[in-house]
Amino acid sequence: MRTNKAGTPSSTTTTSTGPNPSRWFTREYYAYIMIVGSSLAWMAWRGYDLSMEFQEEWESGRSNIHLPGIRDGWFLGLKMDVSDHQWRMFRDQFPLMTVAAVVHLMLSKLARLALPAEISLVVRWALSLIFVTYLHGSCMLFVLGLSLFNFILCHAVAGRMFAPAFIWGFNCGALVFVRLHNGFQFSAIHPSLTPLDYTRGIFRWHICYNMVVLKMISFGMDLHWRQVGKGLAPDSRGITTTERLTYRSRTLEFQRDESFGLLPYWCYLFYPPLYIAGPTVSFNAFASQVNTPQTTYSPYMLAKYAARLAISGLCLEMLTHTIHANSLASSGLWRVAGLTCSELGITSFWVLNFMWLKFLVVWRCFRLWALLDGVESPENIGRCVNNNYDIEGFWKNWHSSFNRWLVRYMYIPLGGSRLKALNIWVIFTYVALWHDLNARLLMWAWLSCFFAGPEILAKWIARCPAVRPWKETWQYRHTCAAFAAVNIFLLMTANLVGFVVGIDGVHEFVNQMATPAGAAFFPCMFAFFFSLAQIQFEVRAGEARAATKALREGEAVPTPEPAVVDRSFKYT
Repeated sequence: MRTNKAGTPSSTTTTSTGPNPSRWFTREYYAYIMIVGSSLAWMAWRGYDLSMEFQEEWESGRSNIHLPGIRDGWFLGLKMDVSDHQWRMFRDQFPLMTVAAVVHLMLSKLARLALPAEISLVVRWALSLIFVTYLHGSCMLFVLGLSLFNFILCHAVAGRMFAPAFIWGFNCGALVFVRLHNGFQFSAIHPSLTPLDYTRGIFRWHICYNMVVLKMISFGMDLHWRQVGKGLAPDSRGITTTERLTYRSRTLEFQRDESFGLLPYWCYLFYPPLYIAGPTVSFNAFASQVNTPQTTYSPYMLAKYAARLAISGLCLEMLTHTIHANSLASSGLWRVAGLTCSELGITSFWVLNFMWLKFLVVWRCFRLWALLDGVESPENIGRCVNNNYDIEGFWKNWHSSFNRWLVRYMYIPLGGSRLKALNIWVIFTYVALWHDLNARLLMWAWLSCFFAGPEILAKWIARCPAVRPWKETWQYRHTCAAFAAVNIFLLMTANLVGFVVGIDGVHEFVNQMATPAGAAFFPCMFAFFFSLAQIQFEVRAGEARAATKALREGEAVPTPEPAVVDRSFKYT
């Protein structure tokens, strides 16, 4: 057995005849599938049972524990869980958003086909301005003002040695200031402006400002790197037309002077499909697609993508109708109801699955809107949340577009893999503060970095020549699976601290683990994670076999584009 670049087992050995055959039809993997399948079925049944039990107790008056966000549903007379603010708002506004998307696509396509490029750009900017003004009302003036200052600053310092410090310093400082004040009040500027505070739109502008900050930094750094000649020139030799139209090449290829004007800049910042939640797209990639739309997705592929999105949305609806995990967690039930260790674990498991499905549906809706308009952005959710066993792989596949942004604009400039163990602390701290100024998120960031330390060390050891002979043994695969099982537990713990129950909830879970019931639950949980890790190894081995077969047959490798940028460029 060999390891991949991350030092994790791929469960295949490259020989003269190719990779080893699949393990799926062996007794060992039958056992793993049975353990994982039965565990998932039991957790689904117990999650449903818990949801119905506490809902009935509240409705009958036998309990004073209120489950927030429970409303009448549409499926089999069941109640549904809309306690998550993001999902409730997206779901309630979906019909209006669909109408806005259709109108935007029609006008944008018409402008691109019937008008000169300069006039088409003005139309696109006007559509963006109307959309964002509807969202933020008079507060759009704050966003315009901050973005205009950033535009002037970037053009003033681009090409100079201190440019990155100025660009990053202004944008991070502005983000913190905006968050500390929950957006600005017009009345604080002058009493005569008070009436503007009553026309603030339907969506708080400072909630979206973190996405705008990413784009403003991307614009400034791409402009700076263009000025110092770091990147691919538009007329670079050795790159085919097909390669030039990939998202990765569009990101690396710097744009011409006219692309860095004020109108293209504002079109990029306020582009309706990607404004509210992303996915995050670099300035270079966006600017290259304004007049040269994406060709990666054919109409058939877009139809297939839309169908898969509809199925995912239906799965999310079924989950929120049957398992009210997010409401259970939001209610603080674990503090007062005396939940057992297994019940806490089941609730946490389904909350993380709900979060994954929620973000998958939201991000893919906005990405589909952009694709239909000819703009490709990275796919944020690359794998199922239950198909990750290491921290590095999890974040590459959870919020992939943000991961690419961080790699391009932070990780490599900070030293890349040479200083990986140090710069992840800077990056995760930034990610936590970017999400919100919240002590719970800082704890999540630092726990993730702390847990990543042993993972980095283990991967380094796995690459050592002395370990190579051991990689051919079954003991190595099982050792990796055992470490992966622990890693999955730590990864879930960090995410629960940051995004679900906070430190108190995890503390309660740890206390329950010390009870006799918890001591009995831990081996079961470890067996589940161990079996799940073995299945994940074989899934990746199957991907490697498919890639090998495709290469032999001269086809494109059916794997997602790596979430990295070209490391042959050293950014100033």
